[in-house]
Amino acid sequence: MAATLDEALANGSATIRPFTARQRQTDNDHGPNDANTGQRDDRAGQRLRLKTVADARNAPAREYLIKGLLGVGEFSMIYGPPKCGKSFAMAYLAYAVSLGRAVWGRRVRRVPVLYVALEGGGGFDKRVRALADKYGDSATFAYITQPVPLFDQPELADDIIAAALSIGAKFIVIDTHARALSGGDDNTSKDTGELVGDY
Repeated sequence: MAATLDEALANGSATIRPFTARQRQTDNDHGPNDANTGQRDDRAGQRLRLKTVADARNAPAREYLIKGLLGVGEFSMIYGPPKCGKSFAMAYLAYAVSLGRAVWGRRVRRVPVLYVALEGGGGFDKRVRALADKYGDSATFAYITQPVPLFDQPELADDIIAAALSIGAKFIVIDTHARALSGGDDNTSKDTGELVGDY
């Protein structure tokens, strides 16, 4: 079979092309060939960019927020059993980034931070005071404690974006995922996937 395919590719009687959702719909509607010309429509495949080893060698170095842990422009999630300290750890990390203060022996890039604290709003005020008392005030750390049910009201994402832009935030924390998913089920991939799409 491999030899036969190799021969077909060599003599031009077969080609390999990307097969996208758009092309699948076209093939379902009209068969594999265009209804008007009888030719395959390869335009859908042009949306995908093929990269080579040269691209990998010339790719810019990863920009970090916390060296080896969190990068610029990345989506990350911290997870663990209930009450294991996830929110405390995240508040500490975010505050350290706003100060440019090394954490756990890792270098930190100082950037403005927006922390969306959806759980224990009053308690978060105290947490920020404790961090400031220990590490000093940060002029580049801002936070929100109002309810932001992104699953039920995805348009609220625009408000978070506006808040982030107003301070030039480069690091945004939404804590907790379950509270942001209020109205959905954080144990299902469907609801979680929809919310991550809003992020």
